[in-house]
Amino acid sequence: MLKSLIACTVLLTTVPIAAQDRLSLICDGAFRGQFKDRGVGGAVVTPEGRVYSGGAASSQYGDVPTTALFELEDGTARLNLPQPPTCSICVGEKGWRDVKDLQVNEDKIEGRIRYGLFSGTKFMIDRRTGIMTGDNGFTGMCRAQDLAERKF
Repeated sequence: MLKSLIACTVLLTTVPIAAQDRLSLICDGAFRGQFKDRGVGGAVVTPEGRVYSGGAASSQYGDVPTTALFELEDGTARLNLPQPPTCSICVGEKGWRDVKDLQVNEDKIEGRIRYGLFSGTKFMIDRRTGIMTGDNGFTGMCRAQDLAERKF
């Protein structure tokens, strides 16, 4: 009896994930940390004809809006998350990337992607709140796409 109860419990905890053939998410959000430089310059000419010039600049953090796309199908996942604008070493193809170290349970989806040889990010999607966060500064709100309906 105890074995069947444990087996039933394990089955129930895996059914919502396994029964779902395909999960497709759109995550609207932003990268945090893009510097916005503001420069001011000027020049002064003295009556003797000498020119003095100067300049100043300031920076501040800001949000850069972006959208991430996530797909999970048959135990594999891929993520289309643009490279953060503050990453100077991010190289590689733009677009979809295979998710490595994928972990899926009832509460969250976790994994990591690579942008190139030396750059990448870990991410987590909270399945209860719909919030996606990435180590690269991305935060977004995810919503499931209804793949049964066609847009056109």
